[in-house]
Amino acid sequence: MNHALLDGDILLYRVGYTTNEETEEVAQFRMEELIQRILDTIKATQVSIFLSCGRADSFRAKLNPDYKAHRKQEKPVHYAFLRQYLIDVWGAVEGIGEEADDLIGIAQNTLTNTTACTIDKDILYGVKGDKFDFVKEKVFHTTEEDARHFFYKQLLMGDRVDNIFGITGVGTAKSDKILDGLWGESHEKYWNKVVDTYRGYLQTEWADQYEEWTDVEEERMIKMITLSGQQLKIRSEIGEIWQPPHGLLGD
Repeated sequence: MNHALLDGDILLYRVGYTTNEETEEVAQFRMEELIQRILDTIKATQVSIFLSCGRADSFRAKLNPDYKAHRKQEKPVHYAFLRQYLIDVWGAVEGIGEEADDLIGIAQNTLTNTTACTIDKDILYGVKGDKFDFVKEKVFHTTEEDARHFFYKQLLMGDRVDNIFGITGVGTAKSDKILDGLWGESHEKYWNKVVDTYRGYLQTEWADQYEEWTDVEEERMIKMITLSGQQLKIRSEIGEIWQPPHGLLGD
């Protein structure tokens, strides 16, 4: 038995953009074809499709009003039609204050024999469980240690596309170097490394704002890192809001 967890947002845009010049019937056929190909490849006996809530309704936008605020991606011509088709025919679940990623993350944490089917890196690498990248045709497993390492890499980098704060100039290669040797270690060790790295960066970045680094600057820094983590962390439980392992001030 294999329960396929499909990211409906990805399906809508991938099928939608390739059928802008086609009829609704063709768009529906292409959607059916893609879903069935995914299910056949992983030999799924059950399927759940998840759709995100609107950006403004996301808990992340409540934490940070600028979250994804500058995304101007135009929806495909048949977006509304295909979304309703997924709901009516495939029983797609719409998030309430949550994105499709969160619904998949919660499902992978609470259900058994699941495979998350997406091309989104946050689910593929940031959530424990079996995965299927249906573009690369790659089936693999993400361990808890893999997901932990990926999250703290993201915490160093932030996500400028989504307006999530990170360290300027730190990308995949630099974050790997910073966290080198920590794979498999505790959240506490990762957190301490991330905080030390941010402190070194911000002591230079904020140098004209203070005479010496005090608890005020430390608390400001921790709050900023925590906010980034709360936006980056894919939920594994309903209503989860991520918190640093040591609490607000890292002590």
